Amino acid sequence: LTVNLTGAFHTTKAALPHLLAQRGGNIVNVASIAVLRGQAYCAAYCASKAGQLGLMVNIAGEYGRKNIRANAVLPGIIASPMLVQSSGGGISNDLMQRLNLLGRIGSSWDVANAVLFLCSDEGSYMTGHVMPVDGGATMGMAGTFTRADRD
Repeated sequence: LTVNLTGAFHTTKAALPHLLAQRGGNIVNVASIAVLRGQAYCAAYCASKAGQLGLMVNIAGEYGRKNIRANAVLPGIIASPMLVQSSGGGISNDLMQRLNLLGRIGSSWDVANAVLFLCSDEGSYMTGHVMPVDGGATMGMAGTFTRADRD
């Protein structure tokens, strides 16, 4: 809670006067797909990331008319030291085929590119948006069936 929610709150609080002074800007919180689907034995983590979404929605609502946009990126399984530590060494390709529609582990570049989009002119009409970056994991496995599966 201290890092994920309180940290996001204090960072946002510190950034807002600067964004107001320059008459606009972007805040992007990096939460987790765990807020959409849960994660066993990680209630505090899920709650702290869900709190970030509440913070983001309120900032979007309160500061939108001042040209400050607030959005959130929700990474799925991303290749990182945290993944190696939490999984006991990594996730097998077989398991990845079952965890998301793209069948691969995401990279930090996947997340960075989503943040870049939200902060760019191309994302200039987006605020209060929640963007999963998860290879389709939050979609479930819908759409993965072939014609042979139906027969």
